[in-house]
Amino acid sequence: MNIVGHQKIIEFLRNSIKNKMLAQSYLFCGPEHVGKRATAVYFAANLLCNSQDSPCFECESCRQILKGKHPDVHFIRKIDGKDISISQVREVKGIVNLAPLSGSSKVVIIEDADSLTIPAANSLLKVLEETPSHVFIILLIRGFGNLPTTIRSRCQILRFLPPSSEELSNFLKKEFGLSLAEAKKISNLSLNLPGLAIKLAQDKENGFKNYENLTEKFISLLSERNNLENKFKLASMILKLDVKQTLFSLIQFIRDLSLVKLKLYPSSPLGKSKLLDLSEKYSQGELYFFVNQILKTQVLLAKHANKKLLIENLVLNDFV
Repeated sequence: MNIVGHQKIIEFLRNSIKNKMLAQSYLFCGPEHVGKRATAVYFAANLLCNSQDSPCFECESCRQILKGKHPDVHFIRKIDGKDISISQVREVKGIVNLAPLSGSSKVVIIEDADSLTIPAANSLLKVLEETPSHVFIILLIRGFGNLPTTIRSRCQILRFLPPSSEELSNFLKKEFGLSLAEAKKISNLSLNLPGLAIKLAQDKENGFKNYENLTEKFISLLSERNNLENKFKLASMILKLDVKQTLFSLIQFIRDLSLVKLKLYPSSPLGKSKLLDLSEKYSQGELYFFVNQILKTQVLLAKHANKKLLIENLVLNDFV
């Protein structure tokens, strides 16, 4: 099972299970692709493994958990991109009230818990207050902004940070047989987020090519300040592609511009030369502002605001 980093968190959870000092509810907080879900699955496997050296990932229980088919491990997630509803939380209530089917414990993992509707959040609070001792609930969130403080106060909070570039590069080199240069490039392109890095490593040729093509387009469309036609072209391009992934790539690109301004090496396969001229047209403060506005747009997109309006507002009004 691929978990890069988070060794202190994993060790803390292992010791909590060993010493029987578990909380009933946990809040795993960190950026997308950082490894929160993988750690939650690891926790479930450790708790329910049939081997003395748990988790073994070889026994029937571990194999069922890895396949997502264990009768006592339940995942709650957004359906068709919609916020988690009160009916889904009622499903959690039903799970919580049933005895385990094959082990001594039950685990409920709620993905994107910061996307709960208000009625769902209120209902979940009641569940957290009355969780039986054999049930463990893990909430996965990107940030605290959309989660009621009442829910946060009922959970033990564990914060997830990306691993170091060196740690991720060494993992990629070993796991995928990459050269150190390739591994470092993937680590930089993924902003040290293991989930994205693994996806890139699995198809590195297309990954590098796609980012290089996007970078060329970003350079072309942002090369002239306040060019309205280019802004509309950029907005249209983002909307035609995978919006979520393209915004992430745009953050990577602006980060590269910032690195070049600081006389550091960018992650872009294009290298410094093509970024240098463009970086001189924007101040460091403007680049930070652009990234901040993209992050705000990503939050609003997660709330299902009008995609077209959000992207056009971002590009037309926030980019100078």
